Amino acid sequence: MREIINKKNLEKLAHLSRIEIDKGKEEKLLKDLGEIINYFEELKGVDTSKTEPMNGGVLFSNAIRYDESETKCESQNADLISAFSDKKDNYLKVPGVFGE
Repeated sequence: MREIINKKNLEKLAHLSRIEIDKGKEEKLLKDLGEIINYFEELKGVDTSKTEPMNGGVLFSNAIRYDESETKCESQNADLISAFSDKKDNYLKVPGVFGE
């Protein structure tokens, strides 16, 4: 097990990440990060030569949803617009956001 991350590397990563690490927690963090990195090193040894690649982590290739008929949407819009109290043409009047 080789040392991949040390205190100097940890300080540099913390600086680049713009995070503060408590002085009392540095050793535990170094140990935990070392274990994570060593686990990835172990995974490099797994034979994946007979494993077929996945398409972006998804098992299906086409997930297109077709739109509903516009006539249904138009009738719903008309119902909503007619129920609104303050309107002009097909636009709804609402109070100003920035005040007037």
